[in-house]
Amino acid sequence: MKRIAQIYLAIFVVLFLLGLLFEVENLSLLSCVYLLTALGLWWLNYTEQFRNDKETLSILIKPLGAVLLMFTIYDVLSLLPAIFEMKTLEHPLPKEILTRTIWLFLAGIVCFWIGFFLNLGRAVANSIALNFEQQFSFNSTAIVQLSKGYLAVGVVLYVLAVWTAGYATPIQAALDMSEFRRKAFSLGATTAIATFMTFALMIPKTLFFAFLANAKHQFEQSQWRFWILFFVIESAIWISFGIRGNFVLTGFLGIVMWYHRYRKVPVLTIVLLGLLLGGIVALLGEVRDVLALSASERAALERIRQQLDLSWYEIAFGTVLKRLDALHRFGEIVEGFSTIYSENDLLYGKGTLGDLIAYIPRQLLPFEKPYQTTYYFMEMFYPKLLAIFSFEMSIFGEGYMHFGALGTFLTLFIFGIFIRTLNELFRETRLMQNSKFYFWYFLFFFPTFLLVNQGLTGGLPNFALTAVWGAIALGLLARRTRMQFTLNSSPNSI
Repeated sequence: MKRIAQIYLAIFVVLFLLGLLFEVENLSLLSCVYLLTALGLWWLNYTEQFRNDKETLSILIKPLGAVLLMFTIYDVLSLLPAIFEMKTLEHPLPKEILTRTIWLFLAGIVCFWIGFFLNLGRAVANSIALNFEQQFSFNSTAIVQLSKGYLAVGVVLYVLAVWTAGYATPIQAALDMSEFRRKAFSLGATTAIATFMTFALMIPKTLFFAFLANAKHQFEQSQWRFWILFFVIESAIWISFGIRGNFVLTGFLGIVMWYHRYRKVPVLTIVLLGLLLGGIVALLGEVRDVLALSASERAALERIRQQLDLSWYEIAFGTVLKRLDALHRFGEIVEGFSTIYSENDLLYGKGTLGDLIAYIPRQLLPFEKPYQTTYYFMEMFYPKLLAIFSFEMSIFGEGYMHFGALGTFLTLFIFGIFIRTLNELFRETRLMQNSKFYFWYFLFFFPTFLLVNQGLTGGLPNFALTAVWGAIALGLLARRTRMQFTLNSSPNSI
């Protein structure tokens, strides 16, 4: 932890000096996120010295580490195009707005650390851990059997999603991936089908990584054929939607699993994997954009690129950075409430209820279902794209949309308590004692990312639904494992 803090401090010094040297003040200001992160890690290292259950795991593969990577990589990259005024930027932020956005971002980071270091999160984690039985391990045969069932359900739901979206075959849907994605995840019954499909595919992947994270666990050679088939089918499904985040998540979970299993990080492999995933994101993004455009729109896009004199790597880099836009949207919110809107236009919690009951059908509610916070954001800032796209505004933007700067600070404070709870719950000793902790550990990685991107209440329904699906899967898997143990039919039981 101390070494990582030193690395963050070195990054802060380098970026701060570069900002001063090239007179890019906002780069120097943004670099302070690394200073705050280093200070937080040093304090955490100090408090950990007084605990009996000291950890050897790197902080970067814990829930806190995942959030810090989002703050220091994802969010920083999100603002770099505005700081350097890149030609591919669609909505440049005025310098004074960008400066204010960075100040609010840094203040939110401080509030996050304050919430994190409260003992409330630790107390909640300890109370939750009491409900887990000790010394429980899963069985590789039971995992594969259950995963086959979930894969079958996922494929059936995918076919239904294609059909209800109005396509005859998956190939037709893939050739219209942008529109297919919009229909599948924003139109009534199709949304429910696509959502359940997502969870059905997520369970086998989680079980795969959670099982292999323990160095004592190994699948049989015959079982590996199923896993190869699973990842091929899953990748094909997400490609047809034009969804790129799944590949990034799979790569990240693979790195985390590797570290848990071998207790080392293959730096060269990570760099190569990062380049590969970046290429996939850029290529799939380009394919998705081209398929969504008409012939005249494609020609217009090409003319714009020629006028801007964009090279191929600038186009690829711009395509990747367009995907990392959450904090830039926060800047747009700050700009909007500084120029067009006033405090009277803040939501004051109006979108929170819509976020929390997002998955409840309107027919089951005794009142008119309110819109989600993202809807109000699109309505206020992108009315022409309303019901077509839904941009992520980050946890910072969500808080600001409701209560201004105070809302951002309060939201990050609560988020800090929440991440402390997860961090304490998945301590090394608990992971090694009970396979269920490994399952929840990997299952909650992606929803944690969503909380940073979409917001605390915006991502909470997904987090809660993930917990429900996880509990069901664990119940089914525990039953299969006990049955096989009783019958002594599995030689691979661990």
